[in-house]
Amino acid sequence: MTMPRQQREEGRGPHGSDGTASSPDNKRLPKNTPGPLAINDAFSNMVFRDLTVAQRDAIKAAIKLALRKIGEAKAVLVAAGNRPSGRVMRYFKITGTTDADLKALDVVLENYNMIAGALLGHEKLVLDGEKTGPYFGIGKLLGHEVAAYVWGNERPEPGEEGTVNIVTPEFSLRSLENKARALIHEVSHKYAGTVDVKYIQGQGGGNLDTADAVRNADTYAYFAIPDPRSLSIKAKRNNSNK
Repeated sequence: MTMPRQQREEGRGPHGSDGTASSPDNKRLPKNTPGPLAINDAFSNMVFRDLTVAQRDAIKAAIKLALRKIGEAKAVLVAAGNRPSGRVMRYFKITGTTDADLKALDVVLENYNMIAGALLGHEKLVLDGEKTGPYFGIGKLLGHEVAAYVWGNERPEPGEEGTVNIVTPEFSLRSLENKARALIHEVSHKYAGTVDVKYIQGQGGGNLDTADAVRNADTYAYFAIPDPRSLSIKAKRNNSNK
């Protein structure tokens, strides 16, 4: 989730490319894919503040999972540029291979590249632990406790730090998958300019149109790491209607 800066509203939309790169067999490839960087090097480029060794290790494990799942998600998105994907339709509402569909896919791929780049240590990413903070009241209003948040969704200037606040009491209670989702969600705010159009956990993509889905932080988190409960609920509903 994002917390808006004082006297500044959220709303900077996701930015991406309009073009595509082509391989020799004419398949679509994501542009500006982050280059190879050993994960230990990535961690050495990050700043961990006010976190215990155990908390740091938990975050590192979540980052590793998030990066692996982002890679898998990008492969699905690339394939959808040649053949429509039910998963892409469900989450990002991109239903075909028209010019508009391909441009939307490019935006999503570019945003995932920026998220992965930050998690790979290409940016000055700071993971800042806290035991108390402004999340308590907001969490109650949202109906769930907040595990992480960022202030605003303005991308840091080159060389500036970008901070993700980790609420350690709640974050530590999350499963590894939920920790990874939280990091994808928050880093997408900070480095891809996403906003909280809708929280979609357990809803298999939510009732969003393409434009909103492409700029919604939770969509990136749950497309990369789907919640199996939402899929099982959907299957049960389909069976009950037969």
